[in-house]
Amino acid sequence: MNAEPTAVLLWIRAFHLTAIVCWMAGQLWMWRVQVAGRAGREAALIRGPGAVDRRVVAAATTLAATLALASGAGLLTL
Repeated sequence: MNAEPTAVLLWIRAFHLTAIVCWMAGQLWMWRVQVAGRAGREAALIRGPGAVDRRVVAAATTLAATLALASGAGLLTL
């Protein structure tokens, strides 16, 4: 049996680590969005029109979490 990891395993591992980093970044970013939202109208004006909405952050975080779980399951099966 070959002890070296295959290219597929390395790609899934890299994808899994990237998904976990994105998931955790989204979790930390949600705190910032909530604090800015509670600060009132002044904070909304300072952030500008291109500010990240809580729903967008939640959707991205959910997607990253799903991909992290799916790639983790893929690592377990290999």
